[in-house]
Order: sequence, then C-alpha cells, then structure tokens
Amino acid sequence: MLVFAGLFASTLTASATITVSISPTVTTVSGGGSQLFTATVTGDSSGDGVTWSIGTGIGTLYAPAKFTVTYYAPNVVPTSSNVTLTATSVANTSVHASETFSVPVTAPASAWVYYNGSNVLTYKTLTNSDNSGSDGYDQIMDFSSAGYEGGNAAIPAAPTNNVANVSASGDTTGATDTAAIQAAINTISGDALSSGFRGTVLLAAGNYYVKSSLTISASGVVLKGAGDEVGDTVITMVANATTAYPFLVIAGTGSPAASGSSESITDAYVPAGATIIHVNNPSNFTVGESVLVKRPITSNWVSYLGMTTTDLGGTEVWLTPGSTLLSEDRNITAINGSAITLDVPVSDSIDSTYVPGATLLGYTFTGRISNVALEYVRVIAPPVLTGGVGGIVNDPSYQLVTMTDVINGWVHDVIAQDTLESVAIGTYTKDITVSNVDLTHTVTQEPGTGALFEEFSVAGTQVLFDTVRSTADNQFFFVTDATTQGPNVLRNSAFTGNENIEPHQRWATGLLIENTTITGDSLGQGSIYLRNRGDLSDQGWTIGWGVVWNSTGDDLAIQMPEGSENWCIGSTGTQLSVPEPGPGTTMPYGIYESLNAVVSPASLYQAQLNQRLGLP
Repeated sequence: MLVFAGLFASTLTASATITVSISPTVTTVSGGGSQLFTATVTGDSSGDGVTWSIGTGIGTLYAPAKFTVTYYAPNVVPTSSNVTLTATSVANTSVHASETFSVPVTAPASAWVYYNGSNVLTYKTLTNSDNSGSDGYDQIMDFSSAGYEGGNAAIPAAPTNNVANVSASGDTTGATDTAAIQAAINTISGDALSSGFRGTVLLAAGNYYVKSSLTISASGVVLKGAGDEVGDTVITMVANATTAYPFLVIAGTGSPAASGSSESITDAYVPAGATIIHVNNPSNFTVGESVLVKRPITSNWVSYLGMTTTDLGGTEVWLTPGSTLLSEDRNITAINGSAITLDVPVSDSIDSTYVPGATLLGYTFTGRISNVALEYVRVIAPPVLTGGVGGIVNDPSYQLVTMTDVINGWVHDVIAQDTLESVAIGTYTKDITVSNVDLTHTVTQEPGTGALFEEFSVAGTQVLFDTVRSTADNQFFFVTDATTQGPNVLRNSAFTGNENIEPHQRWATGLLIENTTITGDSLGQGSIYLRNRGDLSDQGWTIGWGVVWNSTGDDLAIQMPEGSENWCIGSTGTQLSVPEPGPGTTMPYGIYESLNAVVSPASLYQAQLNQRLGLP
C-alpha cells in the first residue's frame, strides 16, 4: 500500500506560499526497475526547483535535475524494503514533499549471470574438452549492443525540419496513392543529409491504397503515419492478380568490400562471448575500423557437429565445407600488440582444432544506407489462404517490410493485418530496432508440405525485436535465417498460435529470447525450440550459444550442439526431448536452470545495457 509522507507541503513566506508535490504516485518499483519522478513547485519565482534524496533507503537516484529524477531499484533485493523519496524546495528548505513506495523481494539470482557484492554483472564460465581456458572461457555473451545505434541510443524522433506531406486520394485502385507516396519518398531522398537525416514523408490521417511496393533506397528517410497513433493512417494493399509484393522495401546496395589484407587469427581457441582476439599482423588495422571476423566452414567441424550427409540421411547438405558464410561484423576499439579489442563480443567460438584458418578482414560498405524507418501506420494486406507448394503460398508474399543493406534503422508502432513473412530484417543489416509491431490474421494458412511463413525473421546482426506480437496458426513466429550471427534479441513479446519461436536453419549464433510468451491454441502447442532440425530440408543444427531467459512456452526444447551450448534460464514450460528428425538420434539437453521459476536480473538485456552504459 502506498504510504504518504508529506506528499504535498507548503509554507507561507513574506512574498508567496511555496508548495512542492511529486508525481506520479506509485506503489512499487520492482528490483532492477526504474521510475521517473517529477516535482511541481508553485509560488517560487526563482526557478531553482528542488533537491532530491532518499535518505538511507535502498536504490539509486540517477540524473537528478531541478524538477526531475530517475529512481533505480537494486537488481537483487534480498528483503522487501520501503523507500521514501523526498523533494525539498531550494528556495525554502523547510518545504518538501515525500512519497513512499515498496521495493519487493526479487527472484533468486541466476548462477550464469548475476550481480556480485559490488553490484557488477558476473558471468559463470563454461569449460569443455576443447576449451582449456588459456584464451578465456565460453560464457553467455553480452547482448546489449542489439538495437539502433548498437543499443547506445533510443530510436530518434522523425525529422520535422524537412517534411513531404501526402494525403489520401480515395482512389481504391492504388495507382494514385502509390505514385504520390513514392514521389514524396524520391523527393526527400534527393535532399541533402543533415545530422544523418534528409527528412520525413508524412502520411496524413486517412485511408490509402497501394498496388505495388514502396521503396526507400537512400539514407535519412522516414516514412511516418499521422501523429503518433497507429490507427490514424490506414494503408490497404490492393491484391495483385499474378504476383504478391511487400508493402515497403528498405534497401541499400552492394556488399562489404575488403579495405586491406586478411590477417590470420592466431588464438588456439576464441571463446564465445570474447571481445579480444589476436592476429599475426596487427599493424594492418586501425582503431575504429570496421572488420569481419571470418570463420571458415571445415569438414572436421561439420563432422564434429554430426552434420555430414551420412548423419543427415544420405543426400542432405547442411553447410558446405570450404564456403565462407560465417562472419561477424564488428568494429575495432583498441589495439595492444597483437591483441585486437572488438566493440561487440563474438557470438561463436573459434576452435583451431576444428576450424583452422579463421581471419580478420577490414572492410568498407559504401552501399549500406542508414537512418531509415517505417512508423505509425496500419497496413492491411489481401487475405491469402491457399496456393503454392502444399497449400502454402511461398515467396513472393504480401510482406509488411523488408530491410537489406541497412545500418541504424527501425520499424516502430506499426499494426498489420494478413501480411505474410511480415517483418524480414535481411542480409547486411546491423543496429536495427523493431518495436511495438502487432500482427493479426483473418484467415489461417492451410498446413501443407511447403515451408511455413515466418512472421518475424532476422539475417543481420545487432537486431532488437522489442514488444512485438502476433496471433496466427501454421506460421513460425520468430526465426533466424541460415548462418545469422548475433547478438540478436527478442524480448517483451507475445505470440498466440500452434507454431514456435525457433531458429530455423544452419547455424545461427548469439540469440537472446527474454520475457517473451508463446501460448498455444485449439490447433496446438506454442513452443520455444533451440534444436537440431536434422534432415528437415537439411536445416540441421539451427543455433549455438542461444539463451532463453525468463520466458514462457507450452514446451521448451533446448539442446546442446557439440562444442557449443544453449541455455534455458528462469523459463516456464515442459522440458521436451525432441529427437533429431531423420536419424532419430536423441539430442543432449542444453543447460536448464530454474525451470518454471524466474530468476534475477529480470531482464538480462537491460542489465547488460545498464552496466555497459554506466547506468545504475
């Protein structure tokens, strides 16, 4: 219960009565959580505001200002405590207001990531026969660089200094609105960049119709609906008799180009989660340079993971030895002798016993675009029921938005109905945020022998999906594409239907799923799988170094690849053993900790982000 201790106070001075009040009124702040408070001062012409204090109460006051302060609760609270926050008038220190709230006991700390006695995140390390510790140990990686600007900044407000306004025409064929919106995008795309942006295409409230894809191919362009409400700007995708199409394509061009020589990584073992690697010729690199950590695919490694054609069923091919599909996009932050420090941990280990020949390569990428976005719209696609292979409509489909060759972009506050393969964050994407996206369907896709649709998919790195939702059947809710290297994060999300959250194929690494719920319906279970998909279209081992944290599914199938690990921590569901499809081999469990009971920190991503940015 909220306890008031002088919540509103005043005093009569010679000139005026000064009063102080605090808002909002809260009853609790959970462990690891925060709350912004504002003081209102009347009768004080000085404008000096208040000073803030919590006396001997637990927690920390961050960034106190004249009228605002943010309270941070400790991440681990062993016993429930009351905290009294006080705002004292600077002009008259006898005038103050106080608010008392409780900080309840937190969940028990995880043994794998926890706060030590100095309130610093500490990681339990993993040892195995291929990991001697001479170069460090594998651990759960730091996922906090996922999102816009590498997690260092919130997505920005759309530019208001250069706006191309578009109004709905009423033409239900889609010809007029498609042309008008694309013309506005082209106009803004031709304007000069200012602080990374060109301008905003602003769609006034109304009902629009489009008959083909809209395209953003220049940096600094935001496509935005009216106001900040997603129900004001409604866009209907007109059915095409022959070919479906995405609503919005955001795409740069090209691929990374080498900017120097490729240097050998000399470590006998680079642990998953490491930020330091050693190279034979560090003089070829500079601090701030963009680099690719390139990890070759070898026959020994494919065999070690049991992914040969014999293991998969005769003709199946998982990842072809000799190919160079596995690389991690990083920046150099320091060089000390042969040691190269990277801005983001590697999401996969590199064991020279099985993977000799790993290299570090500097690169440039002139075709990748940045500061591009879609926000505050509602999109309605034609409902499609059957067709294609086995009753499933395969690509192309009526997608919501696709991104390729983009760094620092976002999709925010969007509602979509009946879109398929809805949000696809594709190749060469980095530092992307997808937040508050809600997908619904008026028809259920027919189950068949073809590939199911994937509501949200990621093929890039440092991509954050935060508060995304879908209700659907016979569709994967969230997948990683082949060879997707993290860190990537799915958090605070909710799905309802008979399919799964499931990395889909061929060795993705570094995925965090946290505070996310998937619930089945009358058609079946909704589950979270990090597993070996065997000879299901030769998809094999889908992921290593993945973490399911404080999440809920009907079933949880978290499995351990050879020389790697997947974790299921603080999550709720039935622990399930799923044999490898095809061979039928029983796969070893990954690490399960605190099954059916949450742990602290409540959010691994937020705890890592706060520590990295120096927040309480």
